Amino acid sequence: MTIGGKRVRPEMAKVVHERLASLRLAPDAAIQALPESQTTQLELLGEAVAITTYRALAPKGQTLVVAQAVHHRWLGITTEVEAAGFVVSQRGERIEAPEELLWNYT
Repeated sequence: MTIGGKRVRPEMAKVVHERLASLRLAPDAAIQALPESQTTQLELLGEAVAITTYRALAPKGQTLVVAQAVHHRWLGITTEVEAAGFVVSQRGERIEAPEELLWNYT
C-alpha cells in the first residue's frame, strides 16, 4: 500500500525477515531466554512502525518465535501488519512456522 507516496509495507517485511534471520542463528538457550514479547519503535520512510519479537509455546513442547511489524495508518482506523516466524523443535531444528500458528500475530 502507498502512504503519501511511500511504500512502507516492503520495508516492514524486510525488517521482519532480517530480525528472524538473526534469531535463527541464535543458540537455543538464547531463544529460550527471549522475553515473551519485546517491542521497539522504528521509523521507516518517515512512518512510525512498531517491531515486536514474540516467544511462545508451540505444540509438542516446541518454541514459536515471531517477528511482527505494525504500522497504524489513517488515525488508527486501519493498520498494516507484517509477521513471520519459525518453530524451534525439541532437537533445536528451526522450522518455518505454519500459517495457522501466525494467525494471532497478523
